[in-house]
Amino acid sequence: MLDAILLGDPVARRADPSSVWITWCDQIAVHSRTIARLGERTASASHDAMVMPTVVQSRPYIHLERDSSGRIIRVLHRREGDVMPETGESDMGLFALSPATYFDRLPAYAQEVEVGRGTGERNFLPFIPWLARTETVTTFSAEDSMEAVGINTPQERETVERYLLGPNP
Repeated sequence: MLDAILLGDPVARRADPSSVWITWCDQIAVHSRTIARLGERTASASHDAMVMPTVVQSRPYIHLERDSSGRIIRVLHRREGDVMPETGESDMGLFALSPATYFDRLPAYAQEVEVGRGTGERNFLPFIPWLARTETVTTFSAEDSMEAVGINTPQERETVERYLLGPNP
């Protein structure tokens, strides 16, 4: 995933953005209010290094581990074989990076990132605690935990379809 994100660098540089947004292609239930709130928090070119919505959910696929001050210090991944908490805080596949973070800090991280134990991939998510050691990473609660459901199976498609067709999408 990290390598795919870095492929956008030349196009993003030409656009001279005030913020670079990253989203996973399987996360289709992101609520418009969550997107608007992220836009408000990143409207200024001087926004925090990374801003991202999160959700609290049972049996998380990803869990953001925080220290006593609330700083993200580690990302646990179910697919990498990490022991997961019963309830955890997860990203929801939507991230806004400042230009300096995307163009400078992310390539620096890519030079030292290790591949995942279980997948052998160069993953983007460990960048969050790496960045949080020296920069401000801001999180806020998404509108609904359903926003974090990625569509990778027929069951997940059905779950998201019911949510999107329901009374509060």
